[in-house]
Amino acid sequence: MSGLSLTLAGRRARAAAVTVCAGTLALAAGCSAGTTSSAGAQPPSPRTALILAADEAKRVTSMTASFSTAVSGTAGQFAGTMQAQLKPTLVAEVTANVVASGQTLDLTEILTDNAMYLKLAALSKETGKPWVKIPFSDLSGNQGALFSQLVQGVQNDNPAQQITMVSASKNVRVAGTQVIDGVRTTEYTGSYSAAAAEALLTPSQRKTLGPELKQISGLARFTEWIDAQHQVRRTVITETANGQHVTLTFNITAVNQPVHIALPGPRRVALLPAGSL
Repeated sequence: MSGLSLTLAGRRARAAAVTVCAGTLALAAGCSAGTTSSAGAQPPSPRTALILAADEAKRVTSMTASFSTAVSGTAGQFAGTMQAQLKPTLVAEVTANVVASGQTLDLTEILTDNAMYLKLAALSKETGKPWVKIPFSDLSGNQGALFSQLVQGVQNDNPAQQITMVSASKNVRVAGTQVIDGVRTTEYTGSYSAAAAEALLTPSQRKTLGPELKQISGLARFTEWIDAQHQVRRTVITETANGQHVTLTFNITAVNQPVHIALPGPRRVALLPAGSL
């Protein structure tokens, strides 16, 4: 089943996209299309700008965004859109195009706190249903741990801890200004080491993010576009993990606005075929 194999091979990129959308992207708290900048306001220092963005991030309950993930080598590219309700319960939906190992596919994933729903042509052909459901309770060992980590990343990687990681930068600076979706923003850029970022996390945060951070070598580089209301409009992160260069790009379209994610009805869902994982 080449389609499913490709999907599972690209899971790390998807997990990174979902997790960072719910974490790094989430620091764009309150970033709605109607926000405008204040003319003539004195801009904060670069470090203060990150702290103010972190304060705004604590209010995040939902978000929508577009994103792309480019990985060197054979891992390919992953791009699409996402919407997520983070509180009071987790529901996230990702629609994306994946290019990897010379193959291209379109997929839709819906993630809850106890299952993943996957819409993929190869699986639909095999099961006769548009959707496949993967209950986390049916998984064990490494498979269960991987999905558990994914859920924890989406649900618990709050925006405050992500901006805390970025604040580990010792060289953040203003790189310019740019108008994004009609809003004037200030561009901040810098870098930080995974060790420095991990040192700022709480023990519970290290449990969730530590394994990923340990895979990063050298410096992670970031650029944040923040408006006058201390809201992030765009994020770009570049890092090297397991010898591969990864570039994540996010454009926030709305935060703390209602999202509409409908789980597929039982008649449209099949359980994942035995042996597919």
